[in-house]
Amino acid sequence: MCQGAHDAFPDFTTKFEGRVHWMYVDVKGLVTTGIGNLIDLLSAALELPFHHNDGTPVTPGEHYRGGE
Repeated sequence: MCQGAHDAFPDFTTKFEGRVHWMYVDVKGLVTTGIGNLIDLLSAALELPFHHNDGTPVTPGEHYRGGE
C-alpha cells in the first residue's frame, strides 16, 4: 500500500465504519473493533489488551458492549 493510501485510510474508513474502543458484533454477526477491524477468533478477541481511560485493564466481562 502506498503511503498516501495508508495515511488516508483511517479517516476514510471511519466515515463508513465508525470508530469505537470496544468489541461489538457487526451486522453480519462478526466480532469487530476499532474502525471495522474483524477479530476472527473469539479466543484471540478475549486476549486483546483493552484498557479503561485511567489505564486499568478491562475485565473479561467488560470486553463486549452490545448495541453501543
